[in-house]
Amino acid sequence: MEHTIWKEEYRIGVKKLDDDHISICGLLERLLKAIYDKEGKSAIVAIFSELHAKLNEHFHYEKHYLLDAGYPKKERKEHIDGHLDVLYKLDHGFLNWEKSPESPAHSEELSNLCRWVWIELINADMEVKKKLEELEKQARNDDT
Repeated sequence: MEHTIWKEEYRIGVKKLDDDHISICGLLERLLKAIYDKEGKSAIVAIFSELHAKLNEHFHYEKHYLLDAGYPKKERKEHIDGHLDVLYKLDHGFLNWEKSPESPAHSEELSNLCRWVWIELINADMEVKKKLEELEKQARNDDT
């Protein structure tokens, strides 16, 4: 089963963030494939751990990037709170799966959760893209 999550239109124009998004997509695709192919608990746990670590690293970098970019405080807080929500739901869903990894219902829930994670991330980051473009335009106008 092939999953193609990443699309070029998801680029936000910040190399490190875009590279992270591509990497996260790859991990989500690997996780979905492992679930679909019933690769076994240890393989799925290993991919999940890698995904979780990458999300934490990405969220940390993005938080500081938004601060340095002058992202508005209220919107930055909402965005960061979204990160925490994603991690909480991902952890909770994975714990449910770990209780019964052989259950088709739990595997389907984990697959759906992976898709939800990506939708949440890309929707939030498309808003970030718009705001960064506004901030850049405003900075150019201020310089003239």
